[in-house]
Amino acid sequence: MSVRRAQQEIDSREFGEWLAYMSREPLAEDRADYQTALLALITASAYSSKGKQPKLEDFLPDYWGERKPQKMSMGEMKSMVMAWANAANEAQRNG
Repeated sequence: MSVRRAQQEIDSREFGEWLAYMSREPLAEDRADYQTALLALITASAYSSKGKQPKLEDFLPDYWGERKPQKMSMGEMKSMVMAWANAANEAQRNG
């Protein structure tokens, strides 16, 4: 719907009500980040060891800067990526 059409069909009060509703109940597209994070969590969980299960927050954007960034060396990052790749390759061979 265009802005012009919306202005013709609803008044400012109804517009305000929609804004209030959307702030409490985000529409599906507004929660695409959550849906994507959930899929990433499920995938990562399948390849994680039992003691190191990821959390949903690990895959969600930190819009408000509430989480402290993890400091990792290049070697640690490389080891993590290689472990994921090896686990995926092993699962594919056995799958």
